[in-house]
Amino acid sequence: MNDLSWFDVINLGATVLQLAVIVAFAVAIGGVWRTSKRPVMQALASYWVLLGIGALVNVGSSVSGAILKDRPLSLTLTTIVVALQGAAVALVSDALAVLQERDEQVATKRRAIVYGLTALLIHGAGVLWFYTPDITLRIRVVLWSRSVHFLVLLAPAVIAWRAYARGGMNREVVRLLAVGWTALAVRAAIELGFGFLVGRPRLPNEVVIGAIIVNVLAMMSMGVVTLLASAREENDVLQRQSALLQQTQQRLARAERLESLGRLAGGVAHDFNNVLCVMQLAAEDGLRHEDATRKNAALDEVTGASERGRDLVQQLLSFARNAPEKSEHFDACERIATMARMVERLAGRNRFTLTRPPERAMVRMDASQFDQIVLNLIANARDAMPGGGTITAEVSVVDRPWPVAPLDVPAGRYVMLRVIDEGEGIPPDVLPHIFEPFYTTKDDRGTGLGLATVHSVVHRSGGGITVTSELGRGTAFEILLPVADGELPA
Repeated sequence: MNDLSWFDVINLGATVLQLAVIVAFAVAIGGVWRTSKRPVMQALASYWVLLGIGALVNVGSSVSGAILKDRPLSLTLTTIVVALQGAAVALVSDALAVLQERDEQVATKRRAIVYGLTALLIHGAGVLWFYTPDITLRIRVVLWSRSVHFLVLLAPAVIAWRAYARGGMNREVVRLLAVGWTALAVRAAIELGFGFLVGRPRLPNEVVIGAIIVNVLAMMSMGVVTLLASAREENDVLQRQSALLQQTQQRLARAERLESLGRLAGGVAHDFNNVLCVMQLAAEDGLRHEDATRKNAALDEVTGASERGRDLVQQLLSFARNAPEKSEHFDACERIATMARMVERLAGRNRFTLTRPPERAMVRMDASQFDQIVLNLIANARDAMPGGGTITAEVSVVDRPWPVAPLDVPAGRYVMLRVIDEGEGIPPDVLPHIFEPFYTTKDDRGTGLGLATVHSVVHRSGGGITVTSELGRGTAFEILLPVADGELPA
């Protein structure tokens, strides 16, 4: 070690430092790949692994030249370094193809072997010249070696800049990598320039130190831009995924809206059928009687039913136009009372009674939707009593100091509407499904949308609904709707 020249010591130190830098970045980039699992990072991590192996072999080349004084062995090991860097060019091409989403026809491993063997043969052919006794040829061998080394490191920069000029996906990421590989090519060009100074007895200290600094900085620059490219590529992928997710969410929202519109249309059609039934019965009643009073009463019923039908259609149009729902203050009892004749028609052969509370039962919601609730529950009670019976509607104002289960409504003051029939009752296996859209036990007589519509309207109004039923004894639907603020004394 004592006979080592100053140049050999500096060269050995620089080679070891370069190995440390490359290994550090290889580990960091490999960790990024294991975390992100991006194909481009797999190619770049493999590239840095080849650089690391080459740097390790390069340390052996420096040791053999400086300590063992075996220049042929040093150049032979340099041939292996150049071959590894030639093989790494295939990984460069693979990483850029993945970034730009190009379809490579030739396998990466095959190209790596071809590129590596080509660099090995070209560099190795020049090394054979070293065994000639002509010192001039030996100097040319060094120039040849560094020229091949420069071309091998220039190739990734050329490929990257061509890919950048081509455009496509992740263009800024490609530009970052192109800058890093250009730095490595510049470092190789500087080493090639120093090769023309081989014949001098000693290079100036500042030139040697400057070359080492450029060498290490080039490697560090390549490592940093690789990590930056990884972060940029990850950000681009996340942005594309976010945009795709947003588009998917928009399509899903449109699909859900169309589905909701379809259900609403079905519910409106179901309720409109109830209205038409009332209109038909009223018209038939008017036609059967000659008395003008009865005819006028029947016409009034037809007019009232047609107005409610118009409100149903308007509700459908408002939903289709995404218009806000109407919000009205009204007394639930008075609203049912105005529908009394219509409800009685709908009840058919069944008797209908309304129980009123002592105070006003004010609610805030779309009045036509409240009508939907009442008409659907009355029609459902009628169908449950084919042999006739009594349908009772009870309206009251209740205080619930604790959350009401299973209604899923908070504590507070509510208007409660109970619709009770004396029908057949609901079987236990059917009861959990009665609010599901299109679920019906009425065969061709039902659509399965009546109770589903009631459930939807009640929950949109901030209320809740439960049902209790006993086979052979009847069914009771209980609905809670929030009391309109300021309408009732505390």
